[in-house]
Amino acid sequence: ATADREDEARLAAARRGAGIQRVIDQLDAEHAALADIEDEVSDHLDATALDDAERALLGSLPFAAPREAADVRRRYTDAERLVRDQIDVHDRTVEQSESLLLSAFERYRELDPSAELDASIDSLPAALAIQRSLVEDDLPRAKSDWLAKAGASMGDSLRALLTQIEEDGRAIRRGVRPISAALHGIEFREGSTLDIDPRPTTNSDLAEFKRTLRKHTAGEPGENRDPARVERDFLSLRADLGRLEERSRIGEAWRRRVLDAREHFQFRAIETRRDGAQIVHEGVAGKSGGEGQELIAFVLGAALRYRLGDGTDRVPVYAPIVLDEGFVKADNEYTGRALSALRGLGFQLIVGAPRDKVNAFEQHVESVAYVTGDPARPGRSRIYALSIREAVELERDAG
Repeated sequence: ATADREDEARLAAARRGAGIQRVIDQLDAEHAALADIEDEVSDHLDATALDDAERALLGSLPFAAPREAADVRRRYTDAERLVRDQIDVHDRTVEQSESLLLSAFERYRELDPSAELDASIDSLPAALAIQRSLVEDDLPRAKSDWLAKAGASMGDSLRALLTQIEEDGRAIRRGVRPISAALHGIEFREGSTLDIDPRPTTNSDLAEFKRTLRKHTAGEPGENRDPARVERDFLSLRADLGRLEERSRIGEAWRRRVLDAREHFQFRAIETRRDGAQIVHEGVAGKSGGEGQELIAFVLGAALRYRLGDGTDRVPVYAPIVLDEGFVKADNEYTGRALSALRGLGFQLIVGAPRDKVNAFEQHVESVAYVTGDPARPGRSRIYALSIREAVELERDAG
């Protein structure tokens, strides 16, 4: 009986030992699996090192250490899903940021077409270089300084332009006075005299231009204005005065109409007769060739006397003028009156005219230089010095 109990005890001990061994074997297997997972994770970490930003991103993921071997796969799957969600969010953020950058590139190219940028993200390094340059040049401060100066000087410049337009008109009137004074001293036709009347023209372009300038100079001089308002006013002014920069025939014609004071007046010659009656000459249209040349000679002669003189009404001391093909369309009567007017204004005349006009000059010139071709030497000319009497007789004999 004692032997049987000992056998049973040894059998029970053997079964317990076998059970313990099975537990040990299971723990060894699980430890080996964990060791394999640890080695795999370590290999991944060693193969792709994480930077600080990546660690910060991963730190926000709700990873939890597995408590059992069976939890490892599930935890891995959860972590993989969370990482992929984060990658998707990151990709959307990159896409949105890239779209914003490309829009910024396009807007900058509108401001500076010469910039070396295109509508691709590859232009980012060039854009960053431009941005660094703007920051280093302190563009905001430069813009603020410019706006301050613009706010102070823009109105002054426009007021000066308005003043200059008015002054140019007064200069036209002042310039006409001595010309009219010279005309008053000589007889035009049978005791009548001429006067130059500058009349302002109806110029809608000039009126609109002045209204625009006054609109942009309505503020008080030196008034401090908000930089944003100065910028808005500048852009509005640039739009309103865009035609000043228009490079076309239409633009050039518009600039003449608004900036050239001569375009702001219509010049008329008023003939006053002895009885006080007045005849207005607004041009040579409708007049005979002689009448037109006579009128031009009187007005042009008076203007030349003022220009060639010393700015006063005194007769110029030395004022020779050359009239090429002079009075070829006028008869002797008109030619004589025009020549008398020019001599009365104090000019010394040199007239180039066809030979058959010599009779018209008989009472007004003393000598003639007769120019004719040299038959002995083709291509050359001969000059004969004659008195006016000799020239008249030569023409009479030739006739």
